[in-house]
This record gives sequence, structure tokens and C-alpha cells, in this order.
Amino acid sequence: MLEPFWTSVQSSPAAVTVRDSLMLTASLSALHLLGMTILAGAVIVANLRLAGAAFTTQSIAAVTGTTSRAMWVGLTISMATGLLLFSARAAQAAANGIFQLKMTLVEAADLFHLLLGGAI
Repeated sequence: MLEPFWTSVQSSPAAVTVRDSLMLTASLSALHLLGMTILAGAVIVANLRLAGAAFTTQSIAAVTGTTSRAMWVGLTISMATGLLLFSARAAQAAANGIFQLKMTLVEAADLFHLLLGGAI
């Protein structure tokens, strides 16, 4: 149903540039991993503080305030680079069940954070 759309996405100038450059694809992949690492690290630090297992001399608000900013930085880097990487192979990625599962889990985590993150 969306295959013509995904095909047009991967025909865009940005997608073609990414697809045709091994160095650009590798650089975007490295930045994507860096963004995910920043995001995961911030989540781990915040959860350790919430559990009382680390940074107990600092208030929860101080720790989660800092980690929240880091989470947004990591998420922004990952989303920007992920969209570029996706665009290069949009039709194949959109049809891949593992990729669909990954995106479902990422969106569930984003939704959880947006809806419940502030209440914790």
C-alpha cells in the first residue's frame, strides 16, 4: 500500500547520496550508534537514581533534569541519522519485520516517556 511512497523516498536526492556513499553511510551509522548510546546511558543513570542505587547525594530532580536533556540529545541524533539511513533503503526497511518491530518498540518507549516520564 505504501510501497510507491517508500520508493519515492528512497529516490530523493538525500537518499541517493546516502546510498551511494559508503563513507557517509558509515558515518551516519556511527552517529546513530552514538545517539543511541547517549540515550541509553542517560536512561540508565536516571533509573539508577530513581532506584536509589546511585547519585543518592543529589536530588532526583537534579539528576533526572540533566539526564532528560541528554535523552533528548541522544534521541534527536538517533532520529535524524536514522531517518537518513532509512531513506536510502526505505522500501526494503519498511517491509522488514524486524525493522517494524524495532520501530514499534521505539515508539512505545517514546510514548511511555512522554506520557509517564514526568509523573515518575
